Amino acid sequence: MSNSAGNLLHRRQFVIGPEPIRYRGDWKSVELFPSCYLSHCRSLPVRSVSDVDGKDWHLIGIAVQTAPERPDPWEEIAHTATDDVPERYQNWSGRWMLIGNGEVHLDASGFIGCWYLTGVNPTQSRTPWVSSSPALLAELAGEQVGTRDPRQLSYRIGVEWFPPPRARYAAVRRLLLSQVLRLADGTVRERRLFPHTDPTISYENVLEKLETGLVTFLRRMPRAGRSAWLTLTAGYDSRVLLAAVVKSGIQVRTFTQDYRSVPVANEEKFRSISLADRILPSRLSAAAGLEHVWVGQKRFDARRTALFDAHTGHEVVDVQRHFFARRQWDFAQEGDLIVGGLCFEVGRCYFWHKLGDSNVPDGAQIARGWHEAPNSSLMAAMAEWIEWTEHTPHPELDWRDRFYIEQRLGGWQSARELSMDLIPVDLIHPMNSARAHALSLCVPQEKRIKGEHQIDLVRRMAPHLLEFPINPDYDYFHPLTRLYCNWRDDYTYPFKWIARRSASLVSSRHKGL
Repeated sequence: MSNSAGNLLHRRQFVIGPEPIRYRGDWKSVELFPSCYLSHCRSLPVRSVSDVDGKDWHLIGIAVQTAPERPDPWEEIAHTATDDVPERYQNWSGRWMLIGNGEVHLDASGFIGCWYLTGVNPTQSRTPWVSSSPALLAELAGEQVGTRDPRQLSYRIGVEWFPPPRARYAAVRRLLLSQVLRLADGTVRERRLFPHTDPTISYENVLEKLETGLVTFLRRMPRAGRSAWLTLTAGYDSRVLLAAVVKSGIQVRTFTQDYRSVPVANEEKFRSISLADRILPSRLSAAAGLEHVWVGQKRFDARRTALFDAHTGHEVVDVQRHFFARRQWDFAQEGDLIVGGLCFEVGRCYFWHKLGDSNVPDGAQIARGWHEAPNSSLMAAMAEWIEWTEHTPHPELDWRDRFYIEQRLGGWQSARELSMDLIPVDLIHPMNSARAHALSLCVPQEKRIKGEHQIDLVRRMAPHLLEFPINPDYDYFHPLTRLYCNWRDDYTYPFKWIARRSASLVSSRHKGL
């Protein structure tokens, strides 16, 4: 691994423990309370503020207020009593973590993950070792990190993550989204996944509140001195965000990353990008009056996959490993904002088809849905999560939705977000707030399953974007268009009559979608 690549290892990570940690010379430390220190990479955003009662809070990452009538998060803390701060952050979106009053609080999806050591106490202090990086904890624990989970993670094969509250190593634990970690002794307490919402709220009111949150986020995200980018595909999620960009009136640039199903030594094999994702993003971006950038692949670098694995502690496999190895984030400048479309699936009954119709969490069904062996170590991990859900019920929440929130977002996606700390940009997600999750789950089930509420959101904010189909299949496109795009790497349209043919199909076959 080159020196420059090695210097990226554990970038933007933190450690909490009974003594300061200087992983590199530029790391900073602050005492949280006696014998408990927060140490962090200088490039990790950390903002400290005192509440009305004089208690200090440390806001890590980027939090954006989505309630238009409320102040920015750090100002809101400054005008709030200590016990009321957790209620205030229900409207914050982005990617953040809050440390204060002797506790660790995650954002709605845990996109800055929290791993902590159990049974490992080198300093004989009750204060646990806590980190955003499981790899850093493994380094601190050394041989005491315990046995390794024998399950080998594979992209899109089986459960692609180590289900929290467990992690890859026996002595490492993972904070669940429905938990708050106490720093005095490493115990956890329950927290609600999202605020109570009026069950009689109308569908139109849900759409109005979701629209307001998205537009407010985009207008208030920290863009000063930065370029903002929106990842754009032919799918539902980025279409809603593009419509929100149009509605908000801000300027961003859009991009789409190429990927191919080409097996390379040391590299996962991925399904190729769809024809719709090759062609439609540039046309959608033009319809929104924005510049679009097509990000091609560079030569595969095995050293960068080794860095990816070391940084994530082998807790995740994903296409991001492919993008990092082929330098497909180099188009952005350091400090740029990447606006991502995650968390919309909370409202789309995601994974219901895999999890069956049981009214209670079913570990055997989870294993069957992902084709995991009955004797897999997954079963013990899922049993522990199921036991926790039985002790901390959310009666109004279907367990399959809770599985998606706590396991897919808080488990797999959180580890995936960790890999993005290798990139000198800030990735933030407008829908990553507890309030947005609650509203999404208020959408009538028949609309949720079909994603109709997302189509209706686009219709409210930028209806002309619905002139283009959402995720059309391969046969939607003119045969000559398919032939040409399979031949060229840049996926441009040199012939107007091919473009017109595609445009006519959009209006005739997908009008209103």
